[in-house]
Amino acid sequence: MDLWHQAAPMHSRRCYVSAAVLDGCIFAMGGYDGHTRLNSVERYEPDSNQWSLVASMHEHRSDASASTLGNMVGGFDGESRLSSAEAYSPATGAWRPVPSMISARGNFGLAVLGELLYVVGGHDGLSTTFNIKRYDDEAERWSSVRDMTVSRSELSCCVVSGLADLTQYAFPRPPLEPHQDGF
Repeated sequence: MDLWHQAAPMHSRRCYVSAAVLDGCIFAMGGYDGHTRLNSVERYEPDSNQWSLVASMHEHRSDASASTLGNMVGGFDGESRLSSAEAYSPATGAWRPVPSMISARGNFGLAVLGELLYVVGGHDGLSTTFNIKRYDDEAERWSSVRDMTVSRSELSCCVVSGLADLTQYAFPRPPLEPHQDGF
């Protein structure tokens, strides 16, 4: 049955936390405990209903995002927005640095599409941005892609599969004609 149930408590209180699923486990990374930005990482194993601490990240991060590729990107360390990125290597149980983003940001959306990581919008410490950056893990390179038409921050992204014509959803379309009643 699809029912909600209470899970075991985490080791640390966390808000502004990033989470991703990797190898059937939920990883909760960084966040803010009410006093400090965290670099600790916890792994939840659904079968045993247990959280365990795994290797900590190199950076203290909140307001960041994580992906199923095992990458942790950007965020806020309590003083400034971050451009740094790191990847979790499950085989070694360790974090390794990956090339930094082109620009620092926190509170952005993140999605994996076709083995590429997309960072969408966010806040750079001064203003909200409309930029989208893409990371190619194989080439270990960031690049710019088409910007949004409106700046956005504190957003989420998801990938929708199975659509017959994705371009009708992903690219600007002509405005809809107004209804005859003016709406």
